[in-house]
Amino acid sequence: MSVGGSQALPCTNATPEHDPGFRIITTMRNIAFSSGDALMANPCISEWHTRNEKLLSFHCERFRAAAHAFNWISASQELDKATFIHRLEQAVEEATSSNPQPSTGKIQDIRVRILIDREGKISAESVPMGGERLLEALTTDTFHQLPANGPPPSISRDDRCSSISVDSAPTTPVLYTLHKTTHRNPYDLARERAKISKSPPGECEVLLFNPRQEIMEASLCTVYFYRNGKWIVPSSETGGMNSATKLWALDEGFCTEGIVKLEGVKQGEIVWLSNALRGFFLGRIYF
Repeated sequence: MSVGGSQALPCTNATPEHDPGFRIITTMRNIAFSSGDALMANPCISEWHTRNEKLLSFHCERFRAAAHAFNWISASQELDKATFIHRLEQAVEEATSSNPQPSTGKIQDIRVRILIDREGKISAESVPMGGERLLEALTTDTFHQLPANGPPPSISRDDRCSSISVDSAPTTPVLYTLHKTTHRNPYDLARERAKISKSPPGECEVLLFNPRQEIMEASLCTVYFYRNGKWIVPSSETGGMNSATKLWALDEGFCTEGIVKLEGVKQGEIVWLSNALRGFFLGRIYF
């Protein structure tokens, strides 16, 4: 399936879709502000909201693609409405406000998980990430920044980055790998095989590949490889999903879609990883 939405790989539905609790989902980082700070004409807060709204539009895009792929007619009709992004913003706001409000002059990172059922009903879950930070931290926050369009930075072996292994078995592309849902079995199995099931998110990763020996994605992240002077993100034709950060990186011209063969992945290679909780961060591949 390409970014445009045409399906290229055989993807089969299975019993998880018929589970009453099955949902299409997305997960994102949001920031809670104190009510006093939110009312102030603070340019940092305004800029953050502007950038976050753009990223939210890519979450909307992946939701619409998933609803259409699963042939959820009622959900598709709701998600295709121009008001859908505002409904999503409201769900995020409600989820964020369910947590204690940060102190004046402070901000609180919130992990928000949005779930949509086959009728298009939105629900949200949230949990604080770490402690409060100073409001001024927004001026140096890199969450909404893409990496530079150049070769990966030089880092020493002691520099902290995500440790990435390669899965020991192929993953067969199905709708549950093309679209993010509550059925995470393919990714859970890959993390179990890599023995990183209990590792903190971002600390360790594993690359999934399909039976054609093409890299699909990482278990919790999109992965970007530097090839022939440019950044390549595995095409959705490999069976991996179009994350919000992947859609954003493609839209901004940071990368292009392509095929990365398993045999071309190098020991010690530095890559970029991204997800909507951490933004972009570096990883190093180990076999």
